Amino acid sequence: MKSVASFFLLTLLITSAVSAKAEEETVRLCSSGAWAPFAQIGESFSEHGIYTQKTIRVFEQLPERLELHKIPWKRCLKMIEAGEMDGSYAASFNEERASFAHFTTFPLGRVGHVPVIRKGTEHGWDDSKDLGALPQPIGSPLGYWITGEISKQDKARIVSKSYNDEQNLRLLLEGRLGSILIPRETILKHQKLLGIEQDLEILSPAYSEENNVYIIISKKYRNGGKEAQELVGRIDEAIHIMASQ
Repeated sequence: MKSVASFFLLTLLITSAVSAKAEEETVRLCSSGAWAPFAQIGESFSEHGIYTQKTIRVFEQLPERLELHKIPWKRCLKMIEAGEMDGSYAASFNEERASFAHFTTFPLGRVGHVPVIRKGTEHGWDDSKDLGALPQPIGSPLGYWITGEISKQDKARIVSKSYNDEQNLRLLLEGRLGSILIPRETILKHQKLLGIEQDLEILSPAYSEENNVYIIISKKYRNGGKEAQELVGRIDEAIHIMASQ
């Protein structure tokens, strides 16, 4: 697969069991494609993230063909808002996103965030969850729900120039960040892959308890007609059926 430099785009066509899906029935969902272990877009099904896999299974029950696009998350959201992409998945709810996208009723799953620092770094993190007590600056990716939440705290200095958690982890290891907020599953996966279990410390308590993540569809899907809400309804039905099996 080749990336288009202007959008860092990686397109993956997912063909469902319904072999004759018309081009006009394609639904284009974007994601950073690098959010381990949740939303990676890989070369094969087994290399996809858990919510990428779940989204593929959802669309296998629908008449639409699914097309996944790997785009930096902040740009992905802007393209959904503009109607240039049809939606996304593994997205947390906030009012800004709800202004331009329909959220499914049923979530794909849940994700929480923990503070991580270099081992041996002094900190004052405790049950008060005061971000000012973490080593500064704090890294959180562009456009992520958690970035918007923590930026509201005056005591913390937030750096949100990276596209994903992996980039922030590298900046932390290089000493360019004092701490990061990252899903526990993500940091554990990267620690194992990179062999850095002894270099980092995961602090308790978690900053945020597990937060629901959803499939979202642009309100401009099919030129902003009722088709967007109808699609969300079909997706919800498929998620509900999968959950009951």
